[in-house]
Amino acid sequence: MSLSSSKLFGASLAIFAIGAIAGGVVAQQASRFPDVEVGTEAGNAIDRFSLLGIIQGYQNGFFGPNDALTRAQTAMLLARMETKMIAPLRAQMEEVRKTLGLGSCGDGTVQTGEECDDGNGADEDGCSGACLKEKVTEPIGCSGGHSFGESFPSPDGCNTCICT
Repeated sequence: MSLSSSKLFGASLAIFAIGAIAGGVVAQQASRFPDVEVGTEAGNAIDRFSLLGIIQGYQNGFFGPNDALTRAQTAMLLARMETKMIAPLRAQMEEVRKTLGLGSCGDGTVQTGEECDDGNGADEDGCSGACLKEKVTEPIGCSGGHSFGESFPSPDGCNTCICT
């Protein structure tokens, strides 16, 4: 590296550092919402997750940091978190597992990161397409305390029943 390119690199690095520091200061001076306190842990989290589209303010431009959260709002927040953050990580993990030959969700074998694996990609059958246990309503007709999807010997002892 010549002396002039070395100086140019050094100057570029200094400008980048100053810009990063100044940008950080500017970011700390303003919030996306006028009612959110700047520089607080909550304010930083509100700004960060609103930038990611996970949380949203009101149509009037305010956030309402002290407002109550309804169950419906909580469900929407969790759905956005699942879609924007968790689902992409799951997809990456599946790709890594396939590349390394480590199996995948839906192959019938419970592996690290899976709560269950029923060999299919269906939801609402007790094991989700993401291999997470689902809370399903026990259907009518499963006597003897058998769980949904469980195999058990029939009363005559000759056949196998499956709780459906």
